[in-house]
Amino acid sequence: MMQSFISSNIWIAKQHALQSAGYLQGRSCARGHVGLTVAVVIALLQVMARIEGLKTLRRTL
Repeated sequence: MMQSFISSNIWIAKQHALQSAGYLQGRSCARGHVGLTVAVVIALLQVMARIEGLKTLRRTL
């Protein structure tokens, strides 16, 4: 159950990251692929941190 929860959150994060990255890249073409990559990595790290926080919270309960 927890694995499907994590998988669905990662999928949502990827979709959100790609939308955000596409917006950022569209605003400044000079960023090129670096801007897209950075935005995706940041969003995925945020989701991973949130998942780790949920795991820690679950262990303390």
